[in-house]
Amino acid sequence: MATVTTSEIGQSEQGSPFLQISFETADGSITGWLYLTEKALERTVETLRKAFEFDGNFETVCEQINGKSCSIVCEMDEYQGKERLKVKWVNPERSSAPINDQASFLKTLSAKAARIPAKAPAAAAPTRTPPAAKAPVAQRSAATPAPKAATVTEDEPF
Repeated sequence: MATVTTSEIGQSEQGSPFLQISFETADGSITGWLYLTEKALERTVETLRKAFEFDGNFETVCEQINGKSCSIVCEMDEYQGKERLKVKWVNPERSSAPINDQASFLKTLSAKAARIPAKAPAAAAPTRTPPAAKAPVAQRSAATPAPKAATVTEDEPF
């Protein structure tokens, strides 16, 4: 939840017109921009209408949105090599309504959940037996003979 504290029409260094909106949230203040270029105007008007019930009169846009509540979505953005938090979306204030006949709804939901099969836990992977060549002498099978001991005769040098 955010509340618009101030707003004003401005222009970027590149000449793009915008509506600058300052928001106050539980986490602090943040500023967002809605651009008013030909390409962005339709989306900006749609956002203002949905979030603030904007009537389309830009001569009074600031008065129409200042002090009103909305919901904002923020994300980290890189600007001139630095990370910063940016307002990505401005949405209507979120609200929920109670479910009609909640007891019946929850009972139906529980019945549906009971019909969804539970997944069996994954079987444990079998343990590996070391290869016979690397196994200790006591674990070698009859198929793998023990190495023969070296025999030394006296007429062999070294």
